[in-house]
Amino acid sequence: MNEDNFFEFEDVDGGARSPHLIPWLVTGLIAIVALLIAVVVLNVSRGALNAEPEPAPPAVEEPSEAEPPASETPETSPEPESDPEPPVGDNPDDAIDTSHVVAGETYFLEVEWGWNISTEVPNKLIPWTYTIPDGVHLQLDSELINSLPASCEAQKNSWGLEKTEDGKIKAWSPQQMCEENQSLYTELLGLVRHMEETVKPLSNN
Repeated sequence: MNEDNFFEFEDVDGGARSPHLIPWLVTGLIAIVALLIAVVVLNVSRGALNAEPEPAPPAVEEPSEAEPPASETPETSPEPESDPEPPVGDNPDDAIDTSHVVAGETYFLEVEWGWNISTEVPNKLIPWTYTIPDGVHLQLDSELINSLPASCEAQKNSWGLEKTEDGKIKAWSPQQMCEENQSLYTELLGLVRHMEETVKPLSNN
């Protein structure tokens, strides 16, 4: 080795590059760019994960037509009871109202032959007669009674007074409404009821 040129280097042209280095440079640049992109994406992802989620809007429930609680259910008031009909015993005529029937003027009648009573017979029954065919019935025969229609023929012979087993005197009637002339039947019933109401025992004088 020559000592004179030990520290002398040969001038090498710096501008010359080996063509084999170009692919490696390109690959390195691509790797660096890819690395930078990966870092950016990673940071963005972390920021999205750390961000607090916005609260979801409260769910709005549609009103449902629910049945009211049992305690709030309105109680239905019971239907008003209808007025009871007048009590009817053995005589269905007891249910007929004759309070509107006016007796008017009357004839004072005394009945002996085991009855020993007096009563007032309304003059509306004139002309009239009476018989006691069986001892317990005072049967009236009257023009007003006979004016009942032919369809009510069976109701013409059961008007007057009746003596019960315990000796009481009560009104006697057919106990079957005359459907063809109910108003006349009701009036006759009111007249014999007046006879019952005015019954008095005969005095011994």
